[in-house]
Amino acid sequence: MRVIYLNSKSQILLAENSSEGTVSETAVLPRKVVEGSLKNNARSVTIARKRPGGLPEPSDNDNNTKEKINSALKNANINVQKHLIISV
Repeated sequence: MRVIYLNSKSQILLAENSSEGTVSETAVLPRKVVEGSLKNNARSVTIARKRPGGLPEPSDNDNNTKEKINSALKNANINVQKHLIISV
């Protein structure tokens, strides 16, 4: 999963890999996304995930992960601008 940290003008502060995955899943720790956001003084983030198999629809795991990250960032007053799924 790739996280793009953005400032208040939606300019990119940093883009980094937050996790590495296997063919079937990626382990994502919302805490790491919050820590990276605070460390970089981000006001919002964009999250990009790669989906193998050519399916552009998010899986249940994708949706659960998105909700956990949204909830964790909301507590830190940081917004998720986009959650992109890239089908390969």
